[in-house]
Amino acid sequence: MATALLVTAYASSINGKHYGFAIALAVVGLVLTAIASASALNQATAGGKAQDALRDMEGRIADRLDADSIRIVKHQGGIRHTPVAAGITVGLAAALFVSALIYAAIQ
Repeated sequence: MATALLVTAYASSINGKHYGFAIALAVVGLVLTAIASASALNQATAGGKAQDALRDMEGRIADRLDADSIRIVKHQGGIRHTPVAAGITVGLAAALFVSALIYAAIQ
């Protein structure tokens, strides 16, 4: 949502020839992207660390209840690839704001 608002404000400022404001918006977008990427990486790391313990706990519960459907980690396939996906997403967002910054700066 924040990215959509920033991009809309950026486009309006470019259309209005307010290039200084557009540069400021691009910088704010980069800062927010950095904050979001740190948070996403932290969450992915925490999830990866808890995955083995969660798999064991789900296995014990599933064995006692005779319910294989409770093994979410096993069926999900793991969350170890989440940092890669987060990195790609953050990289694309950062590339968007860097290109916006460059465009506004050369105008």
